[in-house]
Amino acid sequence: MESRIKQLREKRGLIQEILAVELGITQQMLSKYERDVTLIKVDILKKIAAYFNVTTDCNIQESSHFVGTLLFYFYSCFILFPSGGATGKEAGNA
Repeated sequence: MESRIKQLREKRGLIQEILAVELGITQQMLSKYERDVTLIKVDILKKIAAYFNVTTDCNIQESSHFVGTLLFYFYSCFILFPSGGATGKEAGNA
């Protein structure tokens, strides 16, 4: 499935290098965002939405991988380890 960011970029006829400069990130990072390799930072997500005049909801990144990763992150940070991190015992290093 082609990413929404890539679709928006190509619709404008932009190459990754140009869009990356406009967003203040590297071409390599933009490539990772387009391939769902890494989560998009909130500040970059806002820049992308503003640049393409779209909302920051699922119009930007729609893949189930992204949603699953986000849910896992939320669960890990706020449910399993609400103090902000695992202790040695919690991490299985008892």
